[in-house]
Parts: sequence; C-alpha cells; structure tokens
Amino acid sequence: MKKMLALIIFTSLLCACASNPVNNGVSEESGGGFSETETSETPGETVKDYPVVTGSFIQPFAILSFDESKMTRHLKGLLEAGIDTVILQWCCMTPYGKYADVYFDYGGGDEYKSGTYSDRYSGMTETLLACAEELGMKVFVGLNNADEWWSKGPSDSGWNQKQAEIGVLTAQTIYTAYKSKYPGALYGWYYVWEMSNGSIMRWPVENAGLLNLYLDTLTEIDPSMPLMLSPFISEADGSAEQLGESLKQLFAAANFRAGDIYCCQDSVGAGYMSLSKLPDYFAAVGEAVKTKSGLLFWANDENFVQATWTAAPVARFINQMKAAKDYVSGFVTFSYTHYYSPDMVGTSVYHDMYVEYMKTGLLPNDEIPGKPEIEISEITGRDALSLAVDAVQNTYGVEEVKVTINGQEYKTAENGDIRAGKVYRASFYIDISAYSPGETLLVEVRAFDVNGTSSEVSSLTYTKGGEVN
Repeated sequence: MKKMLALIIFTSLLCACASNPVNNGVSEESGGGFSETETSETPGETVKDYPVVTGSFIQPFAILSFDESKMTRHLKGLLEAGIDTVILQWCCMTPYGKYADVYFDYGGGDEYKSGTYSDRYSGMTETLLACAEELGMKVFVGLNNADEWWSKGPSDSGWNQKQAEIGVLTAQTIYTAYKSKYPGALYGWYYVWEMSNGSIMRWPVENAGLLNLYLDTLTEIDPSMPLMLSPFISEADGSAEQLGESLKQLFAAANFRAGDIYCCQDSVGAGYMSLSKLPDYFAAVGEAVKTKSGLLFWANDENFVQATWTAAPVARFINQMKAAKDYVSGFVTFSYTHYYSPDMVGTSVYHDMYVEYMKTGLLPNDEIPGKPEIEISEITGRDALSLAVDAVQNTYGVEEVKVTINGQEYKTAENGDIRAGKVYRASFYIDISAYSPGETLLVEVRAFDVNGTSSEVSSLTYTKGGEVN
C-alpha cells in the first residue's frame, strides 16, 4: 500500500500453483496439517485453528465504474473466500485540504473544492455500501487522502489542521447521507495517513496529535464506529524494540476508543520486512498495544510482490499469516481484491487455491511444471540467437519462464493466459555481439508456477560460430 499502489498491473497477475503433494510449501506445524474445533459458546459453529483473512482493502480506482451488478459479483467472490469486511482505502483526494476527486455525494459549498474538483464517480461509495448491506458485509470507509503526505509527515501542524478539518467533514457527510440507509454496512472508518515505524519513532506525539484531530470528532459523530489504521514496518527504519517503545508513547497520547484497530502492515510484499523477522516486530507491537486498554491488534498481510507488482504465492501469503497469528486477533490483506479476485485479475487460480486452504487448512496438491522444451537457432543477418520455449503445468498452468545464461539471470517471460494443461510458448531474443568466436554460452530455462515452484532445468550450450548441443 505504500504511496498508494495505484498502478497495479492487473493483467500481469495470471499465474499457477505449488509443488509436490507435501502441503505445497505451507510450513506444517507439529502433528501435520490443521483441524477445526467446535465452540462451546455456539454448538455446531466451527472455529478454524489456522489463520484466515476476513477483510480486504480496496483502492477506489478498481471499482469506480462498478454498477450494483458488478459490485455484488465482486463482493460475493470475497465472501466465497471468507472475507466479510471491506476497507475502502480512501473516498476522496484532498490535496492541501481541498477536494479534488470525491467518490461520495458531497453536495457542499465551493470553499472546500479545489480547481480540479471532480464528482464524476460520486456514487461509488454508496454503491459499495448498498451492495455490502444487501450481502451482510461490513465496510470501513477510508476518509481523505493526499499525495503530499509522503513529504509532509505529521510535523506540519497547519497542513494537519486542514486535512483533519476536511476529513471529519467527509465523515460527517457520509454518516448523515448513508448511516440510516446502510446501518450494518457503514461499520467503521479507515485512517488513511500511513505511518512507517520510522515516522512513529521520529514523531510519536505528533502522529498521535494528528490522529486525535480525527478521533475526537469521529467520537462525536458516532462513538460506536471503530477507527482502523494500518502503519507499516521496515527493518531498515529501526529495530522491533525501538518501534515498541515509540508506539507506547504514541498510544499514551492518542485518544483511541475501545474497539479501535491497530492493523499492522507486514511489509513482506513490499520487501521491507523478511518473513523470519516478522514475529519479532509483531511481538513488540503487540506488547505496546496491550498498554492501550480496548485497542485491538490485527495484521494486514500483503499478498503481492512489489518488485513486479504481481500476486504473491498463496503459500507465502499463508505463511505470513502464520508468522503473525500468535500476536493478533484478526487478519486483513492488501489486497485480495487487487491480486486474487477472479473478476479483477482474469483468472481463478489464486482464488481457488486460497478457498481450498480457507476450507481445509491445506493447499491443494498439484504437479510441478513440466520440464520446458527449448530450441535455439541463429538469426540470419544478426549477431543474435532466437530461443523458443514450450512449458506446461497440468493442474493450474505456467506463470513464468526464466532464462539464465552462464549462470546469470537473463530474462523472464510472464504468461498472460494461464490455463491448466495449456502450453505456454515464449520466445527470447539473445544478443551475442559481446561474445567472441569460439566462446560458449550455457543457456538454462526453468518454468515456474504460482507458488514459485520450479520445473526441472532444461539446458543447451551454444558455441559462437559452432554448434548447439
């Protein structure tokens, strides 16, 4: 979610599955696998003893033009995955305290409008709320957003005042317009201004002050509606212990209410946090949360790979939740909608795999990709080679093909039409002008599925001016 991940490339999300029938990359706990238990409070109701996500962030650009039919279809897909809560990341853009784009029915005066004011998609928030109400889902409405936050931080008091003023105006307008119509769906608010652990350590009191500018008025509007915030963590910004101590200062100064939610981004997808270090940071955050009575601690596990803006392997996503499960009481993700939902990404691969896990605690068994068939030929008139690759995976399909030359990564081709059993044909242009006559190239090719499981390697050697072997 860092810096509004608004340029997500949906068409690159079409991928495949895991490995041999050994729980497919999801690390097992003692005893192997997972089970469900029956609750004593509600006989017959099962509670999973493995972590599952129940909420997903949605950035507004993804659903701006959705009518009720498309919105309902999307939300039903989330429900299939056990997700009954949506966090609309923001409902308006307010650069320097003025409305630019609004996604709700503002209807107010010009004093809050910028020169680029647009209400073209002002019905989006109500469409989301109406469909969620019909399906029995909950929505946290993110308030105002502005790009300059990333350079301002919480230290500019004048900017803070302007953004908080228009932010709580947004909340009041939405509450007045929609709460009585959609009392179940309009469940809570989302605090858009993302803090890193570096920001928290540098400005714990200032961050609390900006939060209070929102919290105090939101309490007046409706104290029963919780506020969720989702700061992120980075190993480079400081230790887990430093973060924990700074959070205690922030929590001491913030006017949180019982039921408000500190929902920590795990930053694994962004590449800011290693999976092995995640428990240390979540443990430190959890201890700090305990100092604020009534504050809840959830995890926001990232199901993407920021280096390529593609979907994360489902097994990796599950292991992220497992790393946090001893410290939190709930899980949401950025973002099932953007990276796993079939209607958004054009394939049901991720959804089907995750739903299987959600129901059973195990990923489905599948085959590793087949060993690629490869062929190299010289290109007439050019100091170059053509590499042709055919790869297939029978359970879900091939996600990508990677080529190395003499042990160095050369190129990757991503499959845009993943289907089980369909041969993925990729071609590569290899410039050999830097190689001398008689010099040999070792070309190796691997096919990968959705969980990053590799096929066996296929290899050929080419000697410039000689033969292919």
